[in-house]
Amino acid sequence: MRKLIVLFSLFTISLIGADLSGTWTGVIESPDGKFEHSYVLRMEGETLTGEMVSKSLGTFKIANGKVDGDSLSFTVDMIYYGDPIKLLVKGTASENSLNLQLETADGDFSTRYIVSKQ
Repeated sequence: MRKLIVLFSLFTISLIGADLSGTWTGVIESPDGKFEHSYVLRMEGETLTGEMVSKSLGTFKIANGKVDGDSLSFTVDMIYYGDPIKLLVKGTASENSLNLQLETADGDFSTRYIVSKQ
């Protein structure tokens, strides 16, 4: 019976996935240069909240954050050199990295790919 309980516990943990809470850092490369940034994430169940922090652009709230297994998605409303834009972020999480794809809601900027490390 103990073995069954342990196996069930491990199965449940693997279904829930890893807790993505913490600070993840990376660099976004664009025609305007490289932007160092961090994601400060808080995960509660399947909900992801937090902030995107950029040394050059400021701090912006993460919204609509969702986690499903190793997949995640969220949006960021930000100001990019005076212009408001909405970032659509989606990707996957592995043991110590987030592999993310960033696009703008209006399609004005080309898709960017970034790996952020914890």
